[in-house]
Amino acid sequence: MQRIILTILLLAIVAAPALAADTCDLAATLAEKGAKTFAADKAEGLKLLIKAKELCPNEAAYSYNLGVAYYQYGRPVDALPLLEAAVAADGSKALWLNNLAVVRLEQGLPADQALKLAEQAARLDGSTVAIKETLAQARFASGQEVAALRGLAAESDSTLTKTRDLLLDRYLAAYLSRLQQGETEPALAGLKAVTFLPAGARTYALALARIGRGEAALQAVGAAQRDFPGDNSIREAAGEVGEQVAAALYSDYQSGKTAQAVQQAKGLSEAYPQVTALKSAYDKLLEALLADATTIAVPEAGKRRTQAASGSAEALLAGLGGGAASAGEINLRVDIDEKIPAGKQAGRDDVAVVIGNRNYGVAGTPNVEYAQRDAAVMRQYLEKTLGFDAKNILYVENATYAGFAQLFGRQGDPRGKLANYVVPGKSEVFVYYVGHGAPDPETGDAYFVPVDADPQFLRTSGYRLQTFYDNLAQLPAKSVTVVLDSCFSGNSAGGLLFKGVSSISLRAKAVTAPQQLTVFASSRDDQMSNWYDEKRHSLFTYYFLKGLGGEADADRNRKVTVAEMENYLDAEVPRMARRLKGAAQAPQVSGDRNAVLAELR
Repeated sequence: MQRIILTILLLAIVAAPALAADTCDLAATLAEKGAKTFAADKAEGLKLLIKAKELCPNEAAYSYNLGVAYYQYGRPVDALPLLEAAVAADGSKALWLNNLAVVRLEQGLPADQALKLAEQAARLDGSTVAIKETLAQARFASGQEVAALRGLAAESDSTLTKTRDLLLDRYLAAYLSRLQQGETEPALAGLKAVTFLPAGARTYALALARIGRGEAALQAVGAAQRDFPGDNSIREAAGEVGEQVAAALYSDYQSGKTAQAVQQAKGLSEAYPQVTALKSAYDKLLEALLADATTIAVPEAGKRRTQAASGSAEALLAGLGGGAASAGEINLRVDIDEKIPAGKQAGRDDVAVVIGNRNYGVAGTPNVEYAQRDAAVMRQYLEKTLGFDAKNILYVENATYAGFAQLFGRQGDPRGKLANYVVPGKSEVFVYYVGHGAPDPETGDAYFVPVDADPQFLRTSGYRLQTFYDNLAQLPAKSVTVVLDSCFSGNSAGGLLFKGVSSISLRAKAVTAPQQLTVFASSRDDQMSNWYDEKRHSLFTYYFLKGLGGEADADRNRKVTVAEMENYLDAEVPRMARRLKGAAQAPQVSGDRNAVLAELR
C-alpha cells in the first residue's frame, strides 16, 4: 500500500498536573529534559520520556508525549497504543485526536475510525493545516474521495495543495486504469466528478478525446475554459482536443465519408470558433472536396506537453489511444549501523533508488521482517559512504505496482521518475531493492512482488525482472549498479508466497542482466535469501554494507571494487547462511569487476 503522506506536529511537551508529588513532579522534570534531549539525540530523549511516563502513569499528557516521540523515532506501532490511551483519557484536544488519526492511517488500520477522529479534531480546530490535511486523507482512505478533494479545492497553503495534488493523481490514476480496462462509463463518471479542479477537468476532456468522443470532449474542455479562465493547462488541453477531433475528421474523410466529414467539420468549427484546429480542418476538407480529391495531407495529431503535474495519472492518460525511515529499536547495537564510514563525494548528477518492501497486503503473503531497516541503513551508507546527495536518493517504503512503474517505467517504455533524474553521460545510478521476488507459477518468469501484488497472479500484479533490467539498460547513464536482496524461488525467510504449491516445483527462469549493468543478487534463483536475526538485517544486506564499510577492501587501498565485494560476499554469506539457517545461499555478481563501488576517506 502506498505510504500516506501526513503531517504530525513536532514534539512539544504538554504540561501535566502533579498527581502524586513524590513521582509526578519528577516526571515533569524528566519530560522537559527529555523533550530538549530528543531534538539532538532521539534515543536518549526517548529513554527520559519513557521514564517520565513510568513515574506518572495515570497522566494522559505523558502518554501523549511518549506516543509522539515514538512516532518521530520511527516506531509508529509503539506510538499507537500510547496515543489511544491519551485520547481515551482526554478527547478534548484537537491535536491529540489528529495525531492518533494520522498513526492509524499510516498503520493501515480501518479508515472509518481514523475519519471519526479527524472529524472530531476538525470540529475542535478547523483552521490548523495539519488537521485539515489529516481530515482529507481520512476521507480519501474511507472512500469519500470526492469529498476529500472538495474540502481542499479552495486551499492555498502549500502543504494542502501538495496533498490535494497527490490525492487527485491517485484518484485520476484509478479511474483512468478502469477506462483502460474497458469500464468506460463508470470511469468517465468518476473523472467527471472531479472537474471542479483544473487538473480533473483537463483529464476528463483529454480522456474523452482519446477514446474518440470528440464532441463530448469539446464540450468538456469548453466548460473547463469557462470555469478556469487563464489556466495554461486547460488552454493547451483545448488545443490537443481540437487536434484529436480534427484527426478523426481527416480519417473519416479518407475512409470515404467525405461529405459527412466536411459537414461535421463545418458544424464543429462554428460551434467552437475558439478551437483553431477545427477551422483549419474544415478549410482543408472543403478544399479537398471541391477539388474532388481522394487524399489530403494529414498532419499528425499533436501531442502537447502541458503544465499538469506528472504522476501515475499522467502516465495512464498518455497510454490511452490517440515513509520515514525507521530509526531502529532502543538500545539496539549493530556494528554496521553505528559507525558508518565517510567516503568520497558522489557526482552532482549521481542518483540512487532505495526500495524497502516489508508490509505485504495480500492475505497469506508473509512480510519481509527487516526490509525497512535494511533500506533505511542503505540510505545512510549511500549518503555517508558513497557520497550521494540526499536530494538525489529516491527512497520508497512498501512500493506498490504503480510505484515500481512510476520509478522505472513500463515494458518497452523506460520513462519513469528515475529516468527524469538521469543526466546523459554523467549520472551514475545505484538501485537497491529488498523485498519479495517470485517466479510466475506458469511461465517461470521472475517478478518483483510489490506490496499490493497477489503472488498467484504475478503477470498482472507483479513487476517483471526482465522489464526492470531492460529499462535500466536504456538509461543514458554513465554506469548502473543494482543490488537485489530478494530471492525469486517463491520461498522466503518468512514462509512460502504461494498457496498449495511446493517450493520444489517452482523455479524461476534464469534472467541475464544486460552487460552494461553491474548486478549484485543475494542468492541463486532456486535459493532463499535469509535473515540475520541477531543483526536485525537481511543476511546479504548486512554483509554488503559491512563490505562497503571497508571489510571487503582486501588490498587496504581505501577502495572497494566489484571484484573485492564479490570475493567478500562469496566468503561470508554462504558460511553464515549454513551456520544460522542450515541453508545454502550463494550471492551472484555480474558486471565490470574492476569498477569501484566505494572510495573511503
